[in-house]
Amino acid sequence: MVKKYYAKDTVERAFKWMKGIFSLRPVRLWLLSHVYAHIKICYMAYAILATLQYRIRKTGISGPDALDIISRGYTVQLKDQESGLEWRAEVELSRRQEDIRNLVYTTR
Repeated sequence: MVKKYYAKDTVERAFKWMKGIFSLRPVRLWLLSHVYAHIKICYMAYAILATLQYRIRKTGISGPDALDIISRGYTVQLKDQESGLEWRAEVELSRRQEDIRNLVYTTR
């Protein structure tokens, strides 16, 4: 009985953590197919976040903090419609961003 209770508590804490990170609003879906789709999206988002947390565990950075750090790296691509001229600029990654990227994109 105690084991079941703690297993429930783990799931509840995971959903509370995920709800705060992803700013999920209350679910107001009536069609069963929409409810299933919502649950699958939430599950996949949590699985991705848990995988990220596992991959970066040695850094001491939490998954949500890593997402915040990584989100500051981006690429800008512009195209002039009249001349067709295109150019691309990338924001250089910081050392922390590179470390997180290297931990996440390793082949195992």
